[in-house]
Amino acid sequence: MSGFVAEFGQPGGSRVESMIKSIAHRGPHARGIHSTGNITMAQNYLRADKAGDKDNGVPLLDGEKAICY
Repeated sequence: MSGFVAEFGQPGGSRVESMIKSIAHRGPHARGIHSTGNITMAQNYLRADKAGDKDNGVPLLDGEKAICY
């Protein structure tokens, strides 16, 4: 299972980095952090399917939209 953390209200998300490191075991395949305004989110991604080895990055970004799954 992938790991996900988020912080709201603190620009830059200074605590998100330490939180995501503390759950690194939840996703050894990829890790990413995204900040916009006063929201920061991060994801450790665990590949649980046979979709291939291509890493498209996490969180998945599309213009101004970001999603963690």
